[in-house]
Amino acid sequence: ELHPDDAERLGLQHGQRVEVTAGDRSLTAVVALRERVLGGTAFLARGTAGEGAGILAGARTIAVSPAPEPEPEPEAPAEAVEGDEPSAPALVVTKREPVKW
Repeated sequence: ELHPDDAERLGLQHGQRVEVTAGDRSLTAVVALRERVLGGTAFLARGTAGEGAGILAGARTIAVSPAPEPEPEPEAPAEAVEGDEPSAPALVVTKREPVKW
């Protein structure tokens, strides 16, 4: 969480992914603009999606900068084309004629 004035000064927007760094430790967070946050400070929830804020404990200063774009999701497998045979079928069904007694 950042005060809106600080976010404007840093060129950050509400909902933007940022990298929060202290020395050689960093984590990715999402900006939330809050008037109640004291200007010149930041509030980071104890737990974030990837790592807890505790990895930054003891830092006197932190850097907040835009985070790199996340890796794109892998593409869905191409749809089967008629006539393609599966390489390892999970189920094979065959038609059988009834047995005459």
